[in-house]
Amino acid sequence: MALDVLASIVVRRSSSNQPSMGKHCGIVTMERLKMETTHKIFLTLDEVKQVTGLGRSTIYTLMNTGKIKAVKVGHRTLFRPSDLQEFANSREAYAA
Repeated sequence: MALDVLASIVVRRSSSNQPSMGKHCGIVTMERLKMETTHKIFLTLDEVKQVTGLGRSTIYTLMNTGKIKAVKVGHRTLFRPSDLQEFANSREAYAA
């Protein structure tokens, strides 16, 4: 599945002692991520930020250098899960 690698790099956020502020608060689990994005053709910038843990500027830099592909739909910049998977697969692991 295209989101398996991306889901494995999701940053977990603790929700302890914090009031719920909507569906994007709390711990991000692989199951929740897959439920929210499995049937989507495109992901928004906020979803890409959540999935990858990268910041907005970093994502736009990667997009502008051609490392992450994006599409424009009207004024919105959207990302295909398959393109994000391709980017994740192209990254080389390093020995710690």
